[in-house]
Amino acid sequence: MRRAPLFSALLAVVAMAVALPTGTAPVAFGSHGGAPRKCGGKMSLLVWPYGHDAIRINNAPRVPNPHVEVYVGWNAKYPQALFAAWVAGGKPKGLLGVGDVFVQVNCINYGTPAKATATVAGGVKVSTQTALRCTFAGSGVFDLIDRGRGVRALVLHDGPKVLLRADASPRTASVTVPKGACARHAVPR
Repeated sequence: MRRAPLFSALLAVVAMAVALPTGTAPVAFGSHGGAPRKCGGKMSLLVWPYGHDAIRINNAPRVPNPHVEVYVGWNAKYPQALFAAWVAGGKPKGLLGVGDVFVQVNCINYGTPAKATATVAGGVKVSTQTALRCTFAGSGVFDLIDRGRGVRALVLHDGPKVLLRADASPRTASVTVPKGACARHAVPR
């Protein structure tokens, strides 16, 4: 009988904790750990269909391969701390890899991967050299998909919902985003 008051008090504390708002962002489906993801909402994309020379504004080296870079937020200097992911086409040159998803932004998918054929519903393809400032509805996780022969895709998704798809091949790179989600801007120099 002495346990009943203790059990009731414990139950009340649990009920209060469940009822309190947590203030966390939605968690991407299929992700690990349940921590909120930063990949979604405001993001910047750099589309380099023919690679680029060294960029002074953020000390980026010359990257000859076609590629797409993804950054969290809308910082026009594209700092390394906001670099979320990238995908490159062709055979990597020098220290350049095929792409990556960076741990510091917490958007790596540890759950069910996106399909290689995943598409953005009502998507618009951008295949010219440009910077895009986008606002995506929701958040997600990235999957880097190697399709063979230097062709790769980077998919930001929340389960079956695809927020963006970046494609890179030995000859070009492009990104597909929801219609109306992005505005074009000049690329950094």
